[in-house]
Amino acid sequence: MPTIQEVSRKFKVSSSSIRFYERKGFLSIPRDKNGNRIFDEESLTRLELVLHYRTAGVSLEDIHEIFKNYMNHQVSVQLLKKTAQDLDNKIAELEKQEYF
Repeated sequence: MPTIQEVSRKFKVSSSSIRFYERKGFLSIPRDKNGNRIFDEESLTRLELVLHYRTAGVSLEDIHEIFKNYMNHQVSVQLLKKTAQDLDNKIAELEKQEYF
């Protein structure tokens, strides 16, 4: 099972970001007898999801809601639509600024 440094390199994310996501409750990473994080498949999958959502511009609050309601796909779809609308608004705002 990979260590935090190996996972950090694999996903091109800092170790401190991984620790942050763990502290915020997005990840529950098992530890060995020495207290070192040992990533299992579930931890790796959840980290990958968090990183994909963040890359797509989904807020941490919305990611938390998606994970909390993971069986309710309507909630996930609503939150992703909200993110898409937020991004559209940002694009429109930037385009508007470009013309001034």
